[in-house]
Amino acid sequence: MSKLKDKKFISIVVVFYNNQREAPRTLFTLSSRYHGLHNDEFEVIAIDNNSTKPLDPNMVKSFGDNFHYHFHKTDLPSPCAALNWGIRKASSKYVMCLIDGAHMLSPGIFKNAKTVFNNFEDALVYTVPFHLGETLQNDSILTGYNQQVEDQLLNSIPWQEDGYTLFTICEIKNANHDFYTSVLESNGFIIKKSHLIEKGGFDENFVSTGGGLANLDIFKKIVEDPKHLPVSLIGEATFHQFHGGVSTNIKRKEHPIVEFRAEYKKIKGYNYTRPSFTPFYWGHYPIYLERQMPNSEFKKFLKSARILIKENKIPTAIGILKYLKERYPHSPLVYGALGLAHHKNKNYVWAEKNYLEAIKIVPSTIEPYFTLSRMYVSQGRIQDAFDILKLAEEQNIDDPRLQIRIAKTFLANEDTHSATEQVKKGVKIARSESQFLPMTYIDLSKLAHQLLDNDIALEILNKGLKANENNPKILLQLGKYYLRDNRIDEALETLNQSIKYGHENIPLCHVLLSEAYKKLNDLESAILYLKKALSLEPQNGNVRTRIKNLEQKLVLAPKTIIANATS
Repeated sequence: MSKLKDKKFISIVVVFYNNQREAPRTLFTLSSRYHGLHNDEFEVIAIDNNSTKPLDPNMVKSFGDNFHYHFHKTDLPSPCAALNWGIRKASSKYVMCLIDGAHMLSPGIFKNAKTVFNNFEDALVYTVPFHLGETLQNDSILTGYNQQVEDQLLNSIPWQEDGYTLFTICEIKNANHDFYTSVLESNGFIIKKSHLIEKGGFDENFVSTGGGLANLDIFKKIVEDPKHLPVSLIGEATFHQFHGGVSTNIKRKEHPIVEFRAEYKKIKGYNYTRPSFTPFYWGHYPIYLERQMPNSEFKKFLKSARILIKENKIPTAIGILKYLKERYPHSPLVYGALGLAHHKNKNYVWAEKNYLEAIKIVPSTIEPYFTLSRMYVSQGRIQDAFDILKLAEEQNIDDPRLQIRIAKTFLANEDTHSATEQVKKGVKIARSESQFLPMTYIDLSKLAHQLLDNDIALEILNKGLKANENNPKILLQLGKYYLRDNRIDEALETLNQSIKYGHENIPLCHVLLSEAYKKLNDLESAILYLKKALSLEPQNGNVRTRIKNLEQKLVLAPKTIIANATS
């Protein structure tokens, strides 16, 4: 791979809107004094997107001759057209896009990116975003966080001399993501200008304030393209300043995500789903930075509580979750877990209160609707289950899990016809370009098999395999259906793949392989696989009985040459 020879390595396109307070800090973190690149190696294209309080062009240019100011006049509140203008004007091989100019950067982003591109010139290099302040600003705003508090925080650290100190005043300790998370978007991604133009840039059909889901859309397009190696920079980040952002500086329940999703669906014809990709990592933590970035207390305690709920240690789990509720009173994840704990403890009144609180905080998060509807069904409150799922439908979420849940509720009410119609809707969504979690395809295939036909169930699972390559759970379910259809060769191939990709110690896989060999009248192989299943689950009396029956049958059968099942 040839080294980067062009002197000007990167053009940074950053969009501002009424950011007179935030812009000087962001621009400082883009300056040579801060990150160490020479001025002739980069340029900054600072675009003022029709601000009612424009930036001072002289302030922008004060950071260097390579800082260029442009006022973008527009009647739309979306920054997409402004970004595309900047991308076209960029004179470098690589472009960084900052859709929100309120983000400050850590110092090592550009030098690390240059190293990555020297080895993988078609890569996408990106950083994870954090909010300044102790928690997500959608939550901290409820406890008094504002620009004045943030100014005090920034004044308390020498961030101009050491930008890594920004980690000490950001949400990283309490965030739901870290450097190893497959994020939905990045406010600081870098890619070849030519690749960005090939992708069509930022879709200007997104006209919502802030661009709606435009940044998520372009990020998803790039990371799901196998041509681009997605590289996350470890130890680097962007830091969001409080500025009254349309989605970042309002209460969660007021977040315009429902409108953003509706706009996305109108433009694309299907709903937004998170990108499916495996990130690669580049970078390191300096020792002192590692000390400044402890493991997330929130994530650690929430994970422990969920494990305790699974182990039925409910009082201990509730104790941990109550502590988290005091520390993080605006987290829907805490209330959802509390609902589950009380639900499992059959304290339905408290379960309902906590599920409803989780929904109230973030109405667009679909999981609490599901868990609450399941609880209502278990109590025989069928109409309440329908009512809560109807609220979920109003969130404009094209997710087959919603149709699955509604269909199961109709089945609980012995309404097969309505359940079938919901499954048909779910199948239609699953056939779209959107991608879903493995269990979504599996659960939908089971209902399709029950209410539609086996061919549709197989189609859904194969669609799931394309979205979740070599997933052992999907392969196992496929093997079951092939076996039921007496497609033995396909069943054997799929079940062996399930074992290869992670189900070697799952007894059911070996039981199904035994059944396949039994259908081929290969009794010795059938017995071998049952013995493997029994070794994994010694208490399974049913498997033991099946082995005994097959061994008796084998004694009576004529000897044949049989392939070794373990070969």
